[in-house]
Formats: sequence, structure tokens, C-alpha cells
Amino acid sequence: MTKVNIMTKHNIQRVNMVKGQIEPNDVYNEEVLNVFEKVPRENFVPSALKDVAYIDEDVEIVPGRYMLEPTTQARIVQAAITGESDYALTIGSGYGYMAAILSHFCTTVIAVEESPEVAKTASEVLAAQEYVNVVVMNAPMAQGCPKEAPYNIILFEGAVGSVPPEVIKQLADNGRLFAVERPDPYKQGHAVCYLRQGSHISKQVLFDANAPYLPGFEPATKFVF
Repeated sequence: MTKVNIMTKHNIQRVNMVKGQIEPNDVYNEEVLNVFEKVPRENFVPSALKDVAYIDEDVEIVPGRYMLEPTTQARIVQAAITGESDYALTIGSGYGYMAAILSHFCTTVIAVEESPEVAKTASEVLAAQEYVNVVVMNAPMAQGCPKEAPYNIILFEGAVGSVPPEVIKQLADNGRLFAVERPDPYKQGHAVCYLRQGSHISKQVLFDANAPYLPGFEPATKFVF
């Protein structure tokens, strides 16, 4: 009986997240809304945090690592999907929530996670829910995953001071890279999209956004004398 009550509560929280947080913030794609209402966000955080999984804030899943707030995630996913059979890379995948979301739109999702413990948990969580088209790779995040490139979609699951050029090179032609860029930690960040067309790389600012930095992607400290 207790288990049924907990599941019902989380189902209600999931609907409220979509109706009260995501949909009012310029997310109108019905398929995106349906997937965010379907995927159990509470399964991608530690057990002690299940009841706060649906708050409209970044949730710290392990020290220094966060699952981004639902609104930022949903707006990026809406911008990323094309309706085609895309091949995606997520960098800093945490316990695999965004990889699970993208798996509903992509043929395959490669999820790169630097922490061996977090990568192991992500693999177990995704396997338990039968996300068979998601592969978790335990590897340095700053390198992306060049051996499986090129990708139609690359997504950073945390803020970056700047996007490493070696990761941009892993885009396929007409591939899109999404990140929250915060070159200055004291100023407003922005969700951005990099588009590769042949040898040309363009960048578009999508919307204002702040997010915790992925470890190793903080901007270089500037000293003023």
C-alpha cells in the first residue's frame, strides 16, 4: 500500500511539473511535454531525494553534480529535436535522466560520465527501466566521445565557461550542440546552440539560463591588478 501511495504522489508531481513549470515557459511541443510527463524523474536521483526531484531547481545528486531544473531541460530538448532519427551525445550525464528523455527521440544516446560511481549507477538505473538505446561511457567529460562520433545532437548537462573545440568537432554535418554557457560566473548565462554546416560553425543564443558548472568546465579565473 505504501508503495502505491508513493508512486501516485510522484505521478501527480510529474503532471504538476509539466503543467506548472514546463508548459508555461514556452515549451509547446506536445511530444516533448508527453515525454517529460512519462519519464519518472524520481528514479534518476538518490533515494533520499525522490520527494524533491520535481522542484523547479537544480538538484544536487552527488557533491558538485546536479540534475538541471526541468524548465531548462525541456526548453533545450524542444530546441534539439528535429523529428529525424538522430544520434546523440550527452556530456556529464549524471544518473541518466536527460539521456532517458532523449532516447525517446533518438535512435541511440551515448551518455558520457566521468565519475565511475555515477556512471555505474546510471547504467543500472537505465537498464532497470529498459532504456536499451542508451549507452553509458565512463570517460573524461572534456573529451566528449570521439570514437563514437559524429553526432547529430550533443548536449552538455551543466554549465560551461566555454565549449571545448574538440567536442564541437564531433558534430555531424548539420549537427547541433547545446549548452548553458556562463563565461562569467557573476553574470547571466545563456542556453546556446552551435550548428555545424560543413566547415562553418555558427552559434545562436536560445534563452537566458543559469546552471551549476560541470566540474572541469568552469571559466578560467581572471586576476585584476
